[in-house]
Amino acid sequence: MRGRLPSPLPLVLVLLTAGCYTSDFPLAPGAEGPLDSGVLGMWRCVQSDPESPDAMTLNVTSVAAGRYRAEFSAPEETSAPYLLHPSRVGSTTILNVQEVKDGEPKGDWVFIRYWLFRDSILDINVLSEDALKGRGNSPAALRDAIAASIDDPALYERYCTCVRVAKQRSGT
Repeated sequence: MRGRLPSPLPLVLVLLTAGCYTSDFPLAPGAEGPLDSGVLGMWRCVQSDPESPDAMTLNVTSVAAGRYRAEFSAPEETSAPYLLHPSRVGSTTILNVQEVKDGEPKGDWVFIRYWLFRDSILDINVLSEDALKGRGNSPAALRDAIAASIDDPALYERYCTCVRVAKQRSGT
């Protein structure tokens, strides 16, 4: 991360100052694949910034129309809800993320890629501003830029690592 931030902060503020790429548009307007049920549930997360000692809770649920709802919360902070939907770039899933304000998704889009290990560890990375700056003036151009660098570690900024607290029960 660029500079030390007081912690905890709402995710969107942390993402915007973490060097992550933001866009006026998503990669696609709706889901381009099924939701991964493996990420649903409650997680305890720590930011990748070693100067940020506070843990966060992340609750991920599925909502209508192929979307996730993710809500980060931290002690003594207002929770930060987001709506996410998957896009496919080749064989890789990239999540389109937008903050929910006043009950509606609003503002810039942020893009994340995650890795799930042994069904209990979730590693979340944001797409890097440095890697994509000036390369995404349309959804197609952004998708092409991501595809060209999909396996390049420089495409990603580490955000947080999470350990599963509770799995979402089916039907919830």
